[in-house]
Amino acid sequence: MPLQTYLWLEYDQPLYVGSAELKRRPFVGCLRAMRLNGVTLNLEGRANASEGTSPNCTGHCAHPRFPCFHGGRCVERYSYYTCDCGLTAFDGPYCNHDIGGFFEPGTWMRYNLQSALRSAAREFSHMLSRPVPGYEPGYIPGYDTPGYAPGYHGPGYRLPDYPRPGRPVPGYRGPVYNVTGEEVSFSFSTHSAPAVLLYVSSFVRDYMAVLIKEDGTLQLRYQLGTSPYVYQLTTRPVTDGQPHSVNLTRVYRNLFIQVDYFPLTEQKFSLLVDSQLDSPKALYLGRVMETGVIDPEIQRYNTPGFSGCLSGVRFNNVAPLKSHFRTPRPMTSELAEALRVQGELSESNCGAMPRLVSEVPPELDPWYLPPDFPYYHDDGWVAILLGFLVAFLLLGLVGMLVLFYLQNHRYKGSYHTNEPKATHDYHPGSKPPLPTSGPAQAPAPAPTPASTQVPAPAPGPQDQNLPQILEESRSE
Repeated sequence: MPLQTYLWLEYDQPLYVGSAELKRRPFVGCLRAMRLNGVTLNLEGRANASEGTSPNCTGHCAHPRFPCFHGGRCVERYSYYTCDCGLTAFDGPYCNHDIGGFFEPGTWMRYNLQSALRSAAREFSHMLSRPVPGYEPGYIPGYDTPGYAPGYHGPGYRLPDYPRPGRPVPGYRGPVYNVTGEEVSFSFSTHSAPAVLLYVSSFVRDYMAVLIKEDGTLQLRYQLGTSPYVYQLTTRPVTDGQPHSVNLTRVYRNLFIQVDYFPLTEQKFSLLVDSQLDSPKALYLGRVMETGVIDPEIQRYNTPGFSGCLSGVRFNNVAPLKSHFRTPRPMTSELAEALRVQGELSESNCGAMPRLVSEVPPELDPWYLPPDFPYYHDDGWVAILLGFLVAFLLLGLVGMLVLFYLQNHRYKGSYHTNEPKATHDYHPGSKPPLPTSGPAQAPAPAPTPASTQVPAPAPGPQDQNLPQILEESRSE
């Protein structure tokens, strides 16, 4: 067919979906969102259970057997689904594996937020005119941080339905210079106090900090504008070496807090507090090494630094520990410029919270080996035949043992006599005489005095075959 030539196809036969002909092998699976020439076909309306089709084909992500945790995105596959953990601080098949590190005394990490935004600013001009994947009808970007879709705050707690920051929208990398809200989540374990766990600096005097005081309690400090805000997160010490989790979500002047497994609480800033964190600069973990002006209260808890474990750290769409431990080496120049670690930092999940659910169900774990319990039916003629066979073998074994015993003890016996043993006269230095092969002969009697000789009784017929025993004289 020549180039730039179009051929119009005319169809005069019905459209078959799932099989070309009735005699061919049909398709087995799920079909949905089918479009033909820009027109969506109503497959659900044509479904007929009698013909082997049924409606309500929703796919794997509608009702997954094991959900994607911590904001992981479910991705449909041909016959299964996967979890995209790229926008979370976790990894694993279901985004449920913690990524953490152990901080030695004096170790700190800095993630430069501004360098990450520098490359995104190049696309800012044409990103606004391009449709952003993830925006839903009725969503007003002007009332929330650009590039963020409504999300969930912790497992099982949903924020109110007004616009709020949530997980980042895939495909959007516009700069966020003035943040109207933050989502912060991490877990930790330590025995030392005081310490600064997390600190977000800015190019102005704004900051956000989560720290441990001298008494071991947890405190949150905000500086938005000119008025500081201080909130006591816990009243009990958290320096017990056990894992503790912190979830913070700020939307304008509304603050949602959840520590460990306690209920979700809501706090409100005063009207004197600004609603924006202006020009965020860097994120610090373990210790604040800022060159600018630092609040004296922060500097008070900054020495000697945090010593313990931090896990699952996330600030909006930034996961510094995951970037450090999961990025292939060598790092890109942009990430190497943004991320800096000083001191000894080793990967560890000692600060991870214990999971309330099993990681992977056994039926979905490819390495799971179920216990083997063979079941033998004890009903029918098979069991009866097996019983007779076992009984016959046992009887045969017992019979063989009895015959073997009788055969070995056939010519054997035992008797008991009180016959005296024969004695022989021999000198002490000489050896006793050896028995001869001929018939046994009685030894010659020794001469005895006449006065002491006693005639021996005549042997009877029963004593003819017995050896003669001579009595020694009393003088000897």
